[in-house]
Amino acid sequence: MQASVTGASVRGLKGCKTLNKDPDPKNPVEGKEERDAVTFPGFVDCIYLDAPNELQLDNGLGNVITIKNTNWSDAVLWNPHLQMEACYKDFVCVENAKIGNVQLEPDQTWTAKQHLSVV
Repeated sequence: MQASVTGASVRGLKGCKTLNKDPDPKNPVEGKEERDAVTFPGFVDCIYLDAPNELQLDNGLGNVITIKNTNWSDAVLWNPHLQMEACYKDFVCVENAKIGNVQLEPDQTWTAKQHLSVV
């Protein structure tokens, strides 16, 4: 799906603990999301811990995409901005993630799901 980086926003992350990987991905800065709607004003590479199982992505082009998940505990928002100058204006990345380990015993399995729908 296409998005407009200048108009896109993500709702549902307010209150989440954040690990902001900008400017140093090896030493992320811890914080807490205070915004109702997270936007992409420049380079964005941020992990949201204990994210809710439903987020709303407004793609900035008139569509709202609901992102629902099962068993993913975290989320990642990313846009490369000028690092990919030819295309960064046309997309944003909103990913479900599992930052911590999942402990499995022999023969156990772990499944996670993501469901996208246009509202």
